[in-house]
Amino acid sequence: MTAGGTAPMEAALGRLAAMRAHMRRVHLGEERDPSIAHGVGMTGSGLEALYRLPAPGHAVCPYVVHRSQG
Repeated sequence: MTAGGTAPMEAALGRLAAMRAHMRRVHLGEERDPSIAHGVGMTGSGLEALYRLPAPGHAVCPYVVHRSQG
C-alpha cells in the first residue's frame, strides 16, 4: 500500500486510534482530553469530523434502495 514506506500507514493508524480514544470519551460523557488529538497533530473537532466522514447518509447513499423508490 505504501510502496515500502511505512510512515503513511503508521500516521493513519495513529489518527484512527486517537479518534477512537477521543470518541470513546465523548460517548461516555467524560471530559475531552486535547492531548489525544494534539498527539497526532489534530484538534478535537478534527477527530470528530474524521469520525463522521465514513458515516453513510440515509437519503444520499447510492447503494440503498428505499421503499419509496420502488
